[in-house]
Amino acid sequence: MQIHSLPGRWKLKRGLAAKTLLIMKMIAFLLFVTCMQVSATGNSQTITLSEKNAPLPKVFESIEKQTSYVFFFDADLLAKSKKINLQITNASIEKVLEACFREQGRNQYR
Repeated sequence: MQIHSLPGRWKLKRGLAAKTLLIMKMIAFLLFVTCMQVSATGNSQTITLSEKNAPLPKVFESIEKQTSYVFFFDADLLAKSKKINLQITNASIEKVLEACFREQGRNQYR
């Protein structure tokens, strides 16, 4: 005696259920990858600076206004730093900081 929980035409074939589950898994994976890509793109901020004879604290202040970064530094150490000239357009934070410290001629800031 066979007992069926669903009437004849409502039965799901085993192959159809497996394909449906596979498609659902693939869609979930693609949504996950897409969300991660959007997140990575959103975190890459670009900075535009135009400074002449500017002290480093002023440059850091300009960077803080354009990004979500906050700088903590020793004011006495930066008071001794050279003033810098920067003309940067749509650069990453790494490139901007590299340009700031390149003109200082010391590695103590890294």
